[in-house]
Amino acid sequence: MKISFLRAIAVIVLVGCNKTNEPDSPPLSLEEVKAQVSGRYQGRYANGKEYFEIRSDGTFSQTFVQNGATNYAAEGKWSFKKSVDVYRVTFNPFVDLRNAILSGASPEKGNGWEATFYEDELRINFIPDLAYYIVKMKSIEAGTNKVVK
Repeated sequence: MKISFLRAIAVIVLVGCNKTNEPDSPPLSLEEVKAQVSGRYQGRYANGKEYFEIRSDGTFSQTFVQNGATNYAAEGKWSFKKSVDVYRVTFNPFVDLRNAILSGASPEKGNGWEATFYEDELRINFIPDLAYYIVKMKSIEAGTNKVVK
């Protein structure tokens, strides 16, 4: 009986240890999410760099530079929607780099692409298992080309 009582106390103490003293933060409004998604992003793959500028007016630009030359530049519209614990960000049109990453083939322009965005990450995931994602740049050092993450 004494052992059962000690076990019960140990379980209560351990359960209490996992709780934080910080209150849960309220969910972000759609405008806050839009502001969080908007910005300049960069991805590195297929011996090149992909640049995205996601604007708060619902438009974006996508550029891929490979071996010092612009491989493509595209403009389009973006939108997002909430899905369980993630936001789904849709780009239309979208230049797909899957084949460029996998086999060095040319990028393919498509009618749209849905990516994922988590509130606690500064990146947009196109295909996480393929390391196909773009990372939000916080700033560019004044007077330089150096991007600061």
